[in-house]
Amino acid sequence: ATAAYSQAVSPAVGQAVPVARKIISVVFTALIAKLSMPVVRNLLARRQIMNGSFDRYRLVNTYGAFGTVSDVREELIIESATNLAGPWKEYTFKVKPGPLTRRPPWISPYHFRLDWLMWIACVCGGIERSPWLLNLLKKLLEQDEGVMGLLESDPWASNDETTELKVQSANSEEDSTSRDPRDFADNDGTVKSTPSKVPKYIRIERYRYQFNFDKTAVDGNDRALYWKRERVGRYFPRQGVVTKDILNDIIAG
Repeated sequence: ATAAYSQAVSPAVGQAVPVARKIISVVFTALIAKLSMPVVRNLLARRQIMNGSFDRYRLVNTYGAFGTVSDVREELIIESATNLAGPWKEYTFKVKPGPLTRRPPWISPYHFRLDWLMWIACVCGGIERSPWLLNLLKKLLEQDEGVMGLLESDPWASNDETTELKVQSANSEEDSTSRDPRDFADNDGTVKSTPSKVPKYIRIERYRYQFNFDKTAVDGNDRALYWKRERVGRYFPRQGVVTKDILNDIIAG
């Protein structure tokens, strides 16, 4: 079936392209070019129309999630602790900015949905516009296996408390602690999955990330710092911390 289809749509090697096919290709190209003119004008306009059509048959359209992209990158960092006095440990996601020592990855062909939603929640405003975060925090405190599997690593999975790595941002006086997943890995690179403690308190901080163009910047383990960041403030809760019981009350409404 595949061979028959290929023969139908493609001329054999050495054969000339049929005249009818040439005509159809030229007409089709001219039609798409004509229909694309308003799309291109819209693309160059200061006020773009997103996800719109410009012809009655909707053959050529505009698509885009965002008309403009900000040059400021803010990220939500989830932290939990067993004691209010700390230490507070960060949850590392698979691709989104977090550890300052992690090189920005190539992502193809699909988004990592949870990582993408974390960024959307950050740019959309408060947690009331992203109520799913409440369930995420609850599942993290419960150390739900399904949710933990969506993360790069569990900060409470290490039995060695000395593996914590504190990375200080060169341009910020705020605590820029950011732990690389490798800090919680065995000698063979496998991330440990057995929790040594169960977190009781959880919160979300907001940080502003920037690329670190200082190629000489390294952390305490002589690893390159690809990011630098500064704390913007608390995202949730605005004051204090939350526990599983508090989250249940909020979710129940």
